[in-house]
Amino acid sequence: MNVGKNYTGQINRMLNVNANSLGMQYHKLIEKSLGAPSNMTYSLNNIVPTPIRVHTQISAVHSSKIAGPGSNILRTHIQSLKLPWEKVYEIEARIWQRGMQLDGAPIPMKDVLNIINNI
Repeated sequence: MNVGKNYTGQINRMLNVNANSLGMQYHKLIEKSLGAPSNMTYSLNNIVPTPIRVHTQISAVHSSKIAGPGSNILRTHIQSLKLPWEKVYEIEARIWQRGMQLDGAPIPMKDVLNIINNI
């Protein structure tokens, strides 16, 4: 089911909750800029409720620099691998999973690189 660009409001209405008041946000696993087909970006298959403390750490990972050619930002690094979107989705799902395991603690970049290198 595609919930559209206003996915936060749409999902809140569907669940009859206010995610933010519960300490949650909705996290899109893969963005269109990482190759997701437009029908996947706002699909319920791509959006997961996530504690704000975990979502903050996942966002920090995506704004961090990583070791690699020219210290590329993670997004640029993933794009440079030219993986099919399904593989990028798997990377992002595993980053989300690692974030959930750490329950809001910073996600070590070595963990992220390990995820990417083992896909």
